Amino acid sequence: MSLAKKVLVLGAGSISSQVVEYLVRDAQTRITVACRTLSSATAVASKFPRVTALALDATSAELNDHVAAHDVVVSLIPPVYHPAIAKAAIKAKKNFICTSYTTPEMLKLGFDATQAGVTLMTEVGVAPGLDHVYTVKTIGDVHSSGGKISSFTSFVGGLPALECSDNPLRMKFSWNPKNTILSQMKPASFLEDGHLIEVAGKDLMDSAKPIALSNNSRYDFMCFGTGSSVPLREHYNIPEASTIIRGTLRYKENPIMISTLMKLGWLDASEQGWLRAEVSLTWAKVTQHLLGADDSDEDTLVNMIKQRIRFRSDEQGEQVIHGLRWIGIFSADQVPPRTSILVDLLSSRLEELCSWHPGERDLLFLQICFVIDLANGKRKRKTATLELLGDPDGYSAMARSTGTVCGIAVQLMLEAHEPILKPGILRPYAPELCALMLVRLKEENLLPVELDTDAYPYSLSSV
Repeated sequence: MSLAKKVLVLGAGSISSQVVEYLVRDAQTRITVACRTLSSATAVASKFPRVTALALDATSAELNDHVAAHDVVVSLIPPVYHPAIAKAAIKAKKNFICTSYTTPEMLKLGFDATQAGVTLMTEVGVAPGLDHVYTVKTIGDVHSSGGKISSFTSFVGGLPALECSDNPLRMKFSWNPKNTILSQMKPASFLEDGHLIEVAGKDLMDSAKPIALSNNSRYDFMCFGTGSSVPLREHYNIPEASTIIRGTLRYKENPIMISTLMKLGWLDASEQGWLRAEVSLTWAKVTQHLLGADDSDEDTLVNMIKQRIRFRSDEQGEQVIHGLRWIGIFSADQVPPRTSILVDLLSSRLEELCSWHPGERDLLFLQICFVIDLANGKRKRKTATLELLGDPDGYSAMARSTGTVCGIAVQLMLEAHEPILKPGILRPYAPELCALMLVRLKEENLLPVELDTDAYPYSLSSV
């Protein structure tokens, strides 16, 4: 009887490669890397032993047979495909893992997965994922010693390394940046000092504030809320906490640039008939239309922007105008034809301007802060920081961290550890599961560095 364990990895990007690299350490594991293009799958598979490449479209009927032929299916393709893949896993009674947030569509599959005895594990990347694991363990330690969590904040940024953040947006993209940009326009809600704070998507970038870092002052980050942090009170078992904020980090110039582009209309995701109808349309003419200006010359456009946008200072205004000029929205160059959505037009432009160059590296920065009321009546602040830099000749920081956390979850599942084989939707919130993952993360040197002080956490809603 064969003892081989079979894993189907959907997707052939750098995260997939890191997952495979972790899993092939076990000589009993056989892996299939599947992608729509066989060459992409082969590029990953050829680097490792016991790995096979497969051409597979995740929307095809063939998916069911391939899922059934493996023990675990790992989906590292866009989240929109996860529910269909999870359904195939339920049908075949095979376990499923992905790194993405748990969507409502995935949650709907929880009952069927439970009935089938199948685990659908989500949120096992770096954030979400590693942050959950560390947070749950820390909160458990505090509670077991008689303490309480007064405040919890967690901020993460996937960014270019400091020396590579050399454009006005201070961002770099490996693919079309549309989703990344639009994510900075989604509403956020969090608890602060016992109050529910709700920020509309259109106001999110204006709500960004500087953040004090515990380990390194050379980074000039801004922070803002991400999604709804309120459910974490239940997920993390901290009903006593009056502040719960989970958010995103960007370099300081980024939020005002995104905010300005949004207010000018460049991030509109709706169809614009006039954009398709116009012939020989220039970037400046598009900006003129958005502003309702009388002319498309740069001085006229700049003056109208300064009137419309309330910059905090003349210096900030000039900085933003320089960025807009660099993007090219005052240019007499023609915009690409057959594009009727403004954010698509801009995203294509930014994909060209903000691409990575040879020798550049990324930065993953995660900072988690707890204000803890100790059993002896004293109060302390515990700050945990993970700072990872990518290897220009190897894995990016994001790929290494996300792929390793996912790989650990898959390996624990293959080893049949009970905490990771709970039928239904499973996220890394259970203390027993987090303890298991924490041991493996320590082996990979992927745990945050801790610092205890008597300081207080940063207030997002303060001026």
